[in-house]
Amino acid sequence: IKLRKFTDKADSIINELSNFSSINQSPYSYSFYDSKDISWNHKPEGSLRISDHWNFHSQGKKHCQLDNTEEYTQKWLLCEYRNGKYHIIKEL
Repeated sequence: IKLRKFTDKADSIINELSNFSSINQSPYSYSFYDSKDISWNHKPEGSLRISDHWNFHSQGKKHCQLDNTEEYTQKWLLCEYRNGKYHIIKEL
């Protein structure tokens, strides 16, 4: 994972990723999932995501929505997908 040049949060991100049963990186960004069953329109209930962007628009739709805000959010978070939204577990 080539995060060290990208962010000062690399150590904490890599530490959290080491707890994932599997790691699936988005082909579009530095977003990481603990499931390979991920698509633009599907996230498994209870799946985890680590990323620095949330509530973003793409393909005419808002993606990776947080449960506590509708605003575009740019911060490294570990979140769990439940009931159609991401719930923050930890800020990295």
